[in-house]
Amino acid sequence: MIEDKDLVREAPETWCAGGGKVCGYFNFRKQFLSALSEYMNKYDLSKDDVIGISGIGCSGRFTVWQDLVTVHTTHGNAPNLAQGVALMREINKKKGLVYVVSGDGDAIAIGRSNFENLCHSNADVTYLILNNGIYAMTSGQTAPTTGQGLKTISAPYGNLEEPWDVVSLAIGSGATFVARVSSYPKESKLLRGILYEAFEHKGTSVVEVISACPTQNPLNKGKNLLQLEKEYMGGSLDIKFFDEYLFSGISSNLRYAIAKDYAKSKLGKDVLLKGRMHKVEKKSYSQLLCEQKKNVKESYGEEKLSDRIKKLLNGKKVELLQ
Repeated sequence: MIEDKDLVREAPETWCAGGGKVCGYFNFRKQFLSALSEYMNKYDLSKDDVIGISGIGCSGRFTVWQDLVTVHTTHGNAPNLAQGVALMREINKKKGLVYVVSGDGDAIAIGRSNFENLCHSNADVTYLILNNGIYAMTSGQTAPTTGQGLKTISAPYGNLEEPWDVVSLAIGSGATFVARVSSYPKESKLLRGILYEAFEHKGTSVVEVISACPTQNPLNKGKNLLQLEKEYMGGSLDIKFFDEYLFSGISSNLRYAIAKDYAKSKLGKDVLLKGRMHKVEKKSYSQLLCEQKKNVKESYGEEKLSDRIKKLLNGKKVELLQ
């Protein structure tokens, strides 16, 4: 039996945790380890069967503390590596899990096109986006998810852009499991459950984790974790609230958009929806590629396929696979 502590690698802590400033990432890490150890025990996975990838930022340190097969990759490129790893595991019929941990800047700014490509391919990857609404590691610049009008060191007169909606982006790009939850202690049970469900899902699962940065985000400065939690709980609503009377006959990909618009029209303000927003079953690019490879082999054989490729390279016409 694998326990949570078995998955921890000793390394210096770099997240803020002093003077009443407690980074929301700590509780996320705790719930992640709990969900992962349960998942590994259920499917009899070893630590070599789980591959963790992170990008750059405060979230990039996450894989440093995981005693698994981990890669701390370059800024914005975690999705590319994860997609390649997932493809090779599918081809080689390897069991296990591939997960990515990114911040909102790493995933939605420099890495957005790569993130979109990963979702579009529906690669079997669990992508966890820790959204604290700011570039925290580099002292508080405006990020893609920073609120409109918020003054930061890179936008001293206020941010002019609307923040990116991570859930809408993930659903629109093709991810087949999309959820949002926070790392606040009161939502620990929901967070753990969502993470476990994301691990179980076959295809690209995206979980946006709203997490407080009390050090660099101007909205949070001077507030302790309990104050921030209270503000979040008062301004968020579980999407399940609408399930009984709003979503009859509605497809999963429209569920979030309708609930978001309905909540704003009824309450007169933007409400942060949370919970599982979207889930569909769909074959991944890796599965389709393996099926295609198998069909070609069965129709033409290894030797004939090689000959056909040579003919194609020589510009000769060949019969297409029917």
